[in-house]
Amino acid sequence: WREQGVAVSVDAAYPWSDEARIEIEPQGEPVALTLNVRVPEWAAGEVAFSVNGSPVDARRAPGGFARVERVWHAGDVLRVVVPRALRAEPTIDEPALQSLSFGPSVLVARDDATTFRELPLPERRMLDGSIAADDGSAAEALRREGSVRVCGLAFEPAWRGADARYHMYVRAAATTVSFGGAPTDVPARRREDGGTLLDDIWAEPRPATREAFLDRAAQRALAARRDGLVTSGELRRILEAASRAHGADDAGVEIRESAQDGIAWAERADERGRTLAWTVPADAGEGEAPPGVSIETAAPPHTSGWFISPPVVRIDVASDEAPASVSVRVGEGAWRAYEGPFEVAGAGIVRVEARATGRSGLAGRASRELSIDASAPSVEARVRIMGDSAEIDLRARDEVSGVERIQWGAADTFWATYQEAFVRSLGDAPQVLEFSATDRAGNESARERIVLPPRQNARG
Repeated sequence: WREQGVAVSVDAAYPWSDEARIEIEPQGEPVALTLNVRVPEWAAGEVAFSVNGSPVDARRAPGGFARVERVWHAGDVLRVVVPRALRAEPTIDEPALQSLSFGPSVLVARDDATTFRELPLPERRMLDGSIAADDGSAAEALRREGSVRVCGLAFEPAWRGADARYHMYVRAAATTVSFGGAPTDVPARRREDGGTLLDDIWAEPRPATREAFLDRAAQRALAARRDGLVTSGELRRILEAASRAHGADDAGVEIRESAQDGIAWAERADERGRTLAWTVPADAGEGEAPPGVSIETAAPPHTSGWFISPPVVRIDVASDEAPASVSVRVGEGAWRAYEGPFEVAGAGIVRVEARATGRSGLAGRASRELSIDASAPSVEARVRIMGDSAEIDLRARDEVSGVERIQWGAADTFWATYQEAFVRSLGDAPQVLEFSATDRAGNESARERIVLPPRQNARG
């Protein structure tokens, strides 16, 4: 850095390490110098700065930088630690559609399905906004294995560039009211607007401290109880799970408590450990909850995630008593009474909704998107004779899931994937070429064939 009379070197084991070492080497006498160090948006907490092992204060500067001002001596080393975390980031126009990232690296899921995968990411959310991995530490798993498992899928950095099918986006859908590290068996029932209790608890601005999380969980769970989305027993289980989740972050605090809207909690610590007790208002007493509703199919989809024949759907209702009514709706059609399993027609993404109303009048709801493509793609060949050879151009169309590949073969070749138009020499005898197309759902067209004429016929 000629203008300042210093040499600056940066050493960082990018992208696996969260630490960078910046060494300042004055070319002569010590130099008073201000360093502006960028603080990336993906930082999962406060960035730590130290010089020669001693912490230093770094003032925040405009533009996302931290400013370190001091007199630098030969051999001074500025150590910068930028914490990273596994996080889910929603798309702008559809919050349920999310991608996973770790620090600066976008992660992609290795999976052969060609439809969106649904993962219970809301159940994995931690207090700091991160997502809990299956393998414990995401950093260790990525460093050791090159991938991290989340909800059973292996996610790896997009920059690895392996030859595989990947998903950059998944659909986040909770099935139970659970918190990272503290599961429950309480269904994540949906309101009429499609939201769940977890959506309410983690709504922006999300709680930033454990106390704020306990307050938010208590308020939203009590509201869900009064709205009939959870029973009194389920409310207790939710509160117990909330108290286990996101463990106490300050062992020196002997007592903390809060009361909001009639529901209160108090946490105490002594030599035997910590205890957290809840006080629930009387009007949150016993009562019914809506029936549990699920939409099932008689057979699973193809490994692609698509149904390649019209799926047969049934509605399962979990309730202590027979519901007063069960109704279904397909797409934008009208609601109708559910009378038993039925076949879902249509092509593309078809939405099926179901609702069951109990004797108390409370309604349980469920919805499911079915990807249906029961038709094979169309495929054709265009042949142009050019003297002693023929140019062959294969084309396919599929209006639903899209064309996955075209394949072709002849008596003297193997069954190959078609890439682009190719030229084949004509022989003394006719040549038979076969070809077919497969769509992204897994449907394969019937094999078509073309017959190339012998060389003498072509000349004639």
